Amino acid sequence: MANVFEHFQVNYRYDLKGSKKSRDRLPKTLEEKKKAYKEHKQTISLKCNDFRALEQGLQLTESLGPFKDKSLKDIFENDASFLARNGLMDYSLLAGIIDKKADEVRQMCAGSNKGHGVYIDNKNQAWLLGIIDPLNPWDFEKKAEYAIKKSRFGMDMSCVPPQPYKERWVKFMQNGFVSHENSCASTDKSNRMLLAE
Repeated sequence: MANVFEHFQVNYRYDLKGSKKSRDRLPKTLEEKKKAYKEHKQTISLKCNDFRALEQGLQLTESLGPFKDKSLKDIFENDASFLARNGLMDYSLLAGIIDKKADEVRQMCAGSNKGHGVYIDNKNQAWLLGIIDPLNPWDFEKKAEYAIKKSRFGMDMSCVPPQPYKERWVKFMQNGFVSHENSCASTDKSNRMLLAE
């Protein structure tokens, strides 16, 4: 998390896996979420169901990083495919709203490497995106957890095998963050762009 947020102070932040079970940090109803959201600036990482209620379908219109010609849809697909091929799961997209006006963020990123993972949305807010916790293997412990819980929770839980995890994660991210495709070209599939170093 510190690597992703290294250059910027972030207000609201989300830890996103695409699952539903135990993925609320705020109260359940939309009105309660909206009220609680205003009270939790800079205090906690919100989760998938909070994002679904408050931010789903966010329009990201501009990339400030080195991959301005890359489709965010393809970036999600390529990063998650790489992780699935290597038997990894339970990673998250860390998404944070930068505590500065978009114009200030553009100036900070100009001519530097600070723009990696930085996007501007249609509300003129700057978001910082990066994959965290990417090294969780599909090992005996995870397989046992999945076997015990799958009849009760199915695909709603976080712990599922790498390929179904990847498919669910990509679908959630592509629905949650809609990039401005007119400015995006096809991506080089060897590039993995959001993984936090």
